Amino acid sequence: MSFLAPASDLSDSTSSEQHESLEELLFPVGMKNRDLLRRSIHADFFLEIGAEIAGKSAEEIHLCFDRYIPQLNLEFANWLNDWGRSRFATGKRHQKILGILLALSTTCDFPRGNRASNLEISLVCNQIQLLFLQNLQNRLNISAQRFIPIYLRQTDWYKTSLHLDLLSKILAGQQKPVEAVQPLLQAIGLDIQHNPQLIDTDLQELAKLISQLDWQPSELMSKWQAASEAFSVSMPPLNSALQAQICLTIGVVSIQEKYWFKGLDWLKASWEIYQSTDDLRGLAEVSYQLAIGHHIASNLSYAGIYYRDAQRIFQHLEDARKVAFCHHGLGRLLLQMGKIKPATAEFDRALAIYHTIPDSAQVADKISDIQYYQRIITNMQDPNRTHQLI
Repeated sequence: MSFLAPASDLSDSTSSEQHESLEELLFPVGMKNRDLLRRSIHADFFLEIGAEIAGKSAEEIHLCFDRYIPQLNLEFANWLNDWGRSRFATGKRHQKILGILLALSTTCDFPRGNRASNLEISLVCNQIQLLFLQNLQNRLNISAQRFIPIYLRQTDWYKTSLHLDLLSKILAGQQKPVEAVQPLLQAIGLDIQHNPQLIDTDLQELAKLISQLDWQPSELMSKWQAASEAFSVSMPPLNSALQAQICLTIGVVSIQEKYWFKGLDWLKASWEIYQSTDDLRGLAEVSYQLAIGHHIASNLSYAGIYYRDAQRIFQHLEDARKVAFCHHGLGRLLLQMGKIKPATAEFDRALAIYHTIPDSAQVADKISDIQYYQRIITNMQDPNRTHQLI
């Protein structure tokens, strides 16, 4: 494993900086307290060890640490903290320096020398990198907001959407999930009209954000309207189909993130919308997801109702794979309820369908899962079974 930062990493290094010496990179002209920091003996040590560990493996780095145990002390950690806050105050950096800091941060795993000093040096290195990233996020935020109106004037909808998505990610990274939602809604509004290939990805990102917030499904319309009013181009109205799709995605992601009851609220909102439309596939999918959510939340009777509803609709749509998924889920549910014979029948129905589906990793995993439960059922029905744990 190399600790040299990848070339693809975000960088504001110019081509001339690539040819600067390590000393010029660590102590650039104009750096605050440059002369004072450079005169320290710790500066000479930093230059020396930095030249040795850049781009090296973890094993090679620790061999290098062995030669410098006396210098890896708390005084060096304090100097390093002062240097880092001066060097990265504006976010200006060079990837080689970040590679050195990343390598030095492995002192926390170095088994020799002073343990307290090793941990402090590692902590300081991580704090310096975090300081740079925070400054970089602020600069990227400004950059994204500057370019969005430019791409809008050029009617470059693809780049506009990407920059709105970038702005949302930056705000989320700054622990501002509420502020991060609006640019993502605006990106989705553009995608509906111009970039359909980006819709699913943006919906997933939106769902991850909203799953962290205490918003109710009823608030979605007002949030969409606010995003539209704040945007310089018109967004499509939030029709029932889109609203149902957004609520479904938020519900699924919320349950995946273990916000089970919040996820069920969003899924129920989606189900209620699909109930008033002729979108049977959407209704089947949200019913299946409601079954999974209630199953996880141990609402077993509700889970059974939704599994059967989804199975009937998928049967009507002739979607064999999803029909099998529903039988499979029902089998696990019934077994959990102690209903062995009905569970066995559901597993058999699911297996019969799985065996007609062309080989795929997903189907193979499903078959393996059913076989696991069939072995459990066999053991439960064996009067000579042992209760000894092996």
